Amino acid sequence: MFVLFALETLGLSKVGYGLLFTAAAVGSLLGTLTATRVIARLGHAAALVGAVFTSAIAYLVIALTSSPVLVGVMFAVSGLTSVVWNVITVSQRQSIIPDALLGRVNSVYRFLGWGTMPIGAAVGGALAKGFGLRAPFVANAGVLAIMGVAALPVVNRRTIEAARAQSHE
Repeated sequence: MFVLFALETLGLSKVGYGLLFTAAAVGSLLGTLTATRVIARLGHAAALVGAVFTSAIAYLVIALTSSPVLVGVMFAVSGLTSVVWNVITVSQRQSIIPDALLGRVNSVYRFLGWGTMPIGAAVGGALAKGFGLRAPFVANAGVLAIMGVAALPVVNRRTIEAARAQSHE
C-alpha cells in the first residue's frame, strides 16, 4: 500500500521511495541519540504519551499532504517517536517485571506487537482499496489518538512509580 502511495499519490521515483525510508531511519537514529534526554526532561509517562500523540499527528499530516518532503519529515518524526517509545517500554519492563516472568512477558509483548502486523497490513490494504491510499494513514492517526487518550489515566507518573515500588517489594 505504501509503495502505491509513494509512487502514485506523491509521484516519487524509486529513488524517492527509498529516500522516504532513509528519512525514517534518520529519525530513528536521532531517537537513539535523544531518547535519554527526552525521558529525563519529560519523564517516562509524558514521553510515552507524547510519543503516541506525536505519531498520530505525523500520520495525519502524511494523510493530508502531497509533499514528499513533508512526508519524509513526518517519517523521521515517526522513527524518532518509535525509538523513544521502545526505549521506555523495554526499560520499564526490565525494571518492573520480576526476572522469573520477564521472558514470558516479553514473548507476549512480541507476539501481540509483531503478530498483529499482518492483520494491520490486511486492514490497511482493505482501507486503501475501499477508501483510497490516504485512508490507512487517517485510520492509523485515529487509532493512535484513541490509544493516547485511553492511556492517559493509566500511564502517568503515579502508576509508573507504584509499579516500580511494587516490583521492589
